[in-house]
Amino acid sequence: MKKVVLFFLILLILPFVSSLEISSQPQYKSEETMIVKISGNFLTPLQIDNVNFYRAHVKVPLEKGLAKINEEYYIYALLPEVTETKNYSLKISGSEYYQGTQIIDEDIEVNFTINSLRADFNVNPGVVVENRDFSIRTQNLINNQITISISNPTEISSESQLILKSGEIKNIQFTLNDIQKNSSSPSKIVLSSSGTFYEIPVSIFSTSSQRDNNLTSMRFSPIEINASFVKNSEKTKTIQLTNNGEKTITDIELSLSENLIPFVSLSRYEISELEINQTANIQLFILSDKAQYLEGAINAESKDFSTFLEISLDVVKDFNSLPIPIPNSVIDTTKTLEDYDSSKNSQTCLDLNGTFCESGEVCENNDSTNIFGGGCCLSLCISEDNGSSSRFKVIGWTLLALVIVILIWFFLKYRGTKK
Repeated sequence: MKKVVLFFLILLILPFVSSLEISSQPQYKSEETMIVKISGNFLTPLQIDNVNFYRAHVKVPLEKGLAKINEEYYIYALLPEVTETKNYSLKISGSEYYQGTQIIDEDIEVNFTINSLRADFNVNPGVVVENRDFSIRTQNLINNQITISISNPTEISSESQLILKSGEIKNIQFTLNDIQKNSSSPSKIVLSSSGTFYEIPVSIFSTSSQRDNNLTSMRFSPIEINASFVKNSEKTKTIQLTNNGEKTITDIELSLSENLIPFVSLSRYEISELEINQTANIQLFILSDKAQYLEGAINAESKDFSTFLEISLDVVKDFNSLPIPIPNSVIDTTKTLEDYDSSKNSQTCLDLNGTFCESGEVCENNDSTNIFGGGCCLSLCISEDNGSSSRFKVIGWTLLALVIVILIWFFLKYRGTKK
């Protein structure tokens, strides 16, 4: 009897013992590095090309990586910049895992949000599987200098802290202690500032054959472009795509967001092979014949990986419409293409409670002012026909008044002569 009861208890408990476990935060900061741990009894190993990110139902290319340490998978991604809270999801397709005695082949989905509060810094990679000295790339994302504290496991040596200026990028070098190079136990590197905290999983092994080949990464440099320039002035910039992973990447395709295609072109749209630490140069050509604001991205995709470079273009109608830098700030010329006019202030049309008139509209009181973005109307925008009609009315009344004045002058002159 006791054996029968025990048997049924095991059947009840078993489905919960082998179910999938996901360690993830419900909310992340803008541009933070997301690190997710997934534990489960998988029949088929997870692959990086099956890991994708979505905003609503739209696929978003993010710089990402995947590694397996013991029986747990770690996924990391460099999240995008947002100006308001947005809903995102991580989806893993093509996986099979046990849930108790059942085999589940449904997509794994992790929902999360990204808020507008910017992380102090990000890290790349977000998980390390190594048998030699390595480095972790960090970048300061905020407007002031930060100090990053570094805490290592015993088998790894590095500096204890790192100071980063605003926007600065530095690699933290980590050295493996000789007596610990045969250690394969997982551990963590902790990087923290006053507002951001990372625990980076680390696994040190003895032979290179144990390396997880999924640790592959490529990255654009610069990481973004914010360009301001005058219409009809062609701009050229060299961007770079680097393989900073651990295996050669092949058959890379480059593409532009659809709204950028009429105004932006690339010197190449395919890269057949990118070896470890190799960099490919790509020429970016920009030309617009009208004042406008454009946003988009350059996407790089291979079978195993994808990344993107965000582009924001402000095309203004003349040199006097260009902005000036924020006072006491340093322009990062690696991100920009702009021609700044230091004689202008940096007020926007929104700051002046104005609006940009649409095509076919004019400023009612003719009080448009040239600022960043073009002509800002400080009164109301009305249709060009109404504007023309109003002007004709003014001209008509002016002419009528002039005729009346002339008639009165002739009348007075005539009376004087008659007398």
